[in-house]
Amino acid sequence: MLKIKDILRRKGVTPEMLALANEAAKREPDDQDPECLTPTMEMWKKATRRGRPLKENRKQDVHIMFDADILNHLRSTGRGWQTKVSNYIRTAVHNGAL
Repeated sequence: MLKIKDILRRKGVTPEMLALANEAAKREPDDQDPECLTPTMEMWKKATRRGRPLKENRKQDVHIMFDADILNHLRSTGRGWQTKVSNYIRTAVHNGAL
């Protein structure tokens, strides 16, 4: 079973950083200032998320079939062809065509 010290060391928390956090916690109790909370394991998991931040309105993965000639034309428009198709469909929906 991992100890908290081992987890913090793997996350790049130095002993100096931990000592500063402990001193700050002694001066300002957690219940007075929400920014001085003692981190829980759940907080650490959220804080160490990698990659881009999640968008509020994320795209969804969909499987759709196109005729070969249409797909070749779309792909020939270059990078971002899927975004262009999405924008065309969005415009059609907003204009009432779909």
